[in-house]
Amino acid sequence: MPAPTPDTIRTLTETLADLTDYLRDDPDPEEALALVEPLLDEYTGIPVQLADVLRALARTVQTRPDDSRTAETALLVAELRTAALEQSDQHTSTTSSMTCAP
Repeated sequence: MPAPTPDTIRTLTETLADLTDYLRDDPDPEEALALVEPLLDEYTGIPVQLADVLRALARTVQTRPDDSRTAETALLVAELRTAALEQSDQHTSTTSSMTCAP
């Protein structure tokens, strides 16, 4: 698999922005839900993917050669891991409340 590029990631974020604009135009609710459903998937949705990306980035930064380890690097790794955990926790609580709702 080829490595993603900044351009491919920009394309993804532009697609999400397009989806947001589309949803603001008051589309059919069933169609809107069908479009958004994959983004909220419990196992592969955006919250899960974002948490995984943050953890992978923390691992990448942490495994750099010893000479680049600084207090600033350690702080960045801790912040990335905290953000990943918060994202996972938020997703878990949101998913739970969605499945428990009447």
